[in-house]
Amino acid sequence: ITSGLTFLTSVWIFRLLGPDRFGAFAVLMAVLSLCQLLASGGTRYMLLRFVPEAVKEGGAQEGARLLTKAAVDRTVMLALVAVPLWLFSDLVAEIGLGRPELARYLSLLPLLLAPPLYADILAAGLIALFRQPTVRSAEVANKIVFACALLLLPAWSDPLYGVFASWVAGWCIGILWLAMDASRQGLLRWPAWSGKQAMPRWVRFSGTAYALTLISFVLGRELDILLLTRLGIPSEGVAQYA
Repeated sequence: ITSGLTFLTSVWIFRLLGPDRFGAFAVLMAVLSLCQLLASGGTRYMLLRFVPEAVKEGGAQEGARLLTKAAVDRTVMLALVAVPLWLFSDLVAEIGLGRPELARYLSLLPLLLAPPLYADILAAGLIALFRQPTVRSAEVANKIVFACALLLLPAWSDPLYGVFASWVAGWCIGILWLAMDASRQGLLRWPAWSGKQAMPRWVRFSGTAYALTLISFVLGRELDILLLTRLGIPSEGVAQYA
């Protein structure tokens, strides 16, 4: 279902944006992917690895402590990535991308960056507790809301803003969907911080996962788009590649 909706929404977005704007959209999504990667800090893999163990040893309270630790770490990383992007969007657009006209969109990327990062924490915690159906249904709800909101794109004077608003709306619904089940599983309770500390293991594991994820990004398509953009390839060419 999510693959089908992704295909349909991609065609709809391209038809409304046209090649030039879709090329700009592809560049912005590549920047967003890089920012998400930098802000992730390997916490997803740490949660998948240690939540079952934590819940087995200390119950839902210990799982909530680990989830809170991941949320705090991700908030710090998010601030480190988002604040410079928000304050220096002109420099990033001109020097980093060679596209000064994208500065007004780059300043909005922090708003798009936060929801997927926190949804990912909830999803990883639920997957670790064998709640995969909830995570998949949340993805479907996200995509449906995103697709429905995209129907309003013709009403926007700048369709890119409409895509951004649809993105945020879809992720907010996904977060609410995940949060309801996470609350039932006891992962959203306020944790007690006395107890066995496993911070060094968590840090080592998440750090290794983070390094490997960065390598994966270097070998992936998003970096190609950013390089093509910086080399001055026209937006239509970037759109064709994307």
